[in-house]
Formats: sequence, C-alpha cells, structure tokens
Amino acid sequence: QFLYFIASARSVTITGMGTSASSAAGGNNGKTSGLSQAALRPFSRDDRESLPIVPHYVYALMSLDVYREPDRRPIPPGWRPLMDCRDVKLDREGYFATAYVNDTMRHCVIAERGTADALGIRAGIWMYFDEPTIQFALADQFTKLVKLRLQMTRMSAATDEPYVLSFTGHSLGGVLAACQACREHTYAVTFENPGCRKFVDMTMHPFRADDVDIITYLRQPNPINT
Repeated sequence: QFLYFIASARSVTITGMGTSASSAAGGNNGKTSGLSQAALRPFSRDDRESLPIVPHYVYALMSLDVYREPDRRPIPPGWRPLMDCRDVKLDREGYFATAYVNDTMRHCVIAERGTADALGIRAGIWMYFDEPTIQFALADQFTKLVKLRLQMTRMSAATDEPYVLSFTGHSLGGVLAACQACREHTYAVTFENPGCRKFVDMTMHPFRADDVDIITYLRQPNPINT
C-alpha cells in the first residue's frame, strides 16, 4: 500500500508550505534569501529546489522505513537516522518512532510507527473513544529528546542555524504525528490517518488541530481511514 502513497506523493507540487519551513530555519544574516528572491519573479523549479522543502514522497518513505520491514525502500540520499526510541528506552507499550535528519537542509523528520501489535491496536481503540494512551506521552517524550539531541548537534557544529522539525506517520502513527505537530506548532504529512481534530480539541487543550498544517494522503475509504 505504501507504493501507492509514494507514487501519489511524488506527483504533488509543493507550493504552500515553504514559507514556514524557510523562516523557521532563520539565520540569513541580512542576505536576501531564496524565498525573497523568488517573490520578485515567477517561481521556477530552481527556486523550489533551493528551499528547505521536504518532498512528500520522502515522508512516505520514512513512514515505511519506521516499520523496519526487511524489503523496505531505502531512505533518500542526504538523510540519515538520528535516533530512534530504542536509544532512549521508550520502545514500549507498542510505541516506536525514528528521527531522521538532513544536515544540509537543516531539517529533522520524526516518523511515528502505526499499529504493529496488540498494544498498538489497544491504543487505536482508546483513541476511537477520544481517550489518550501512554503512546501519546511516549511520543511527546521522544520529541523532547530529539530536540535536545538537535541542540547538542548545533552546539558541536558551532552554528546558530536551527533545524526545522516536522512529523510523519501511517495509520495510528499518523495520529501521533499530527498530535505532535499540534503540540510543537509545526506541520505533519501523514498517510491513512483516520483524523484527529476532535481528539486534539478534546484532549490537548489549548492546542487546536486547525492551528497547524496537517496533510493526509488517503486511499479509498476503509476501516482504518474512516
């Protein structure tokens, strides 16, 4: 099923999400950025490729890679695993996530794994009834540790340019990714996400799903995405 998402994500032309990602990177030191240059003339392919925008098919590949299947596709060149939840002993209660980083783009993507065992199914059932489970707390803790790791990376590299953080995930992992995007006020690209607006509004006050950008790729309606 991920082959469908990867093919679909490859066909998307990204035009709306570059502004927040580029401004979050910061540190232009008074120089005209690629984004402001593009604003002075028609937007070209070269302009798009010069901006720190992660193509959606990359999110699809990471959503697949986090399942650790032996026949999974490799993540794209330039990206590397930064850490996963096993490194900080958060791989419990069915939770699993990996953070990927691209140092050239100054971008980090946290991929949340979806339902892979009975504990994941239990979490999905509780979420259906708008009840958070420990997986949401584990996801929040993992995000905090990833941000700390990124700060340490910046310090060791002696640079003030921060990393942009975004999220991705499939199925229940898509819900975890969207909730973390709300908490971090960033964005998420998810796949087969059954939706979490009501869940966020009821359980994550004062965060609101409408305050952030959450893009979801869906196939035809099925028990997971409906």
